[in-house]
Amino acid sequence: MRTALHWIYTLSLLALLGACGDATTDTPTPSEEGDTMGEESAAAEERFTGPPEQPELYCADCGEVGPCEEVSQDPDTCTCTFTLLTENPCDDGDICTLEDTCSDEGECISGSTDPCDDDDPCTIDSCQPFEGCVHATVENCEGTES
Repeated sequence: MRTALHWIYTLSLLALLGACGDATTDTPTPSEEGDTMGEESAAAEERFTGPPEQPELYCADCGEVGPCEEVSQDPDTCTCTFTLLTENPCDDGDICTLEDTCSDEGECISGSTDPCDDDDPCTIDSCQPFEGCVHATVENCEGTES
């Protein structure tokens, strides 16, 4: 296949360069030896350095990966290789969990719940999914007496 493409390219290049005749009329130019290709053919062959370099292979995107995966792609074959990032820190998307980690199956596992403790006895500490830590004031609280 490559040999056929090589010859098609070569003949196309010679035609484009006008190696077989006048570029404006495509009329063959005779030479002294009776060769219909003439001196222009020899000049074109000297300019021809071989087939063009192969165009860079365009690889499709490997797709999305989760927080516990890494993807690499071989630029020569476009092969995607997915690697699980086990025991790596990740974010499970819940702002109320701490120290989330990747499982051996490639999923992000929630860590411990954030206690949101501000060490103030006059607040009720909690974690709200969209707000994070909330410290609600306890009314009429005077703290603890030591």
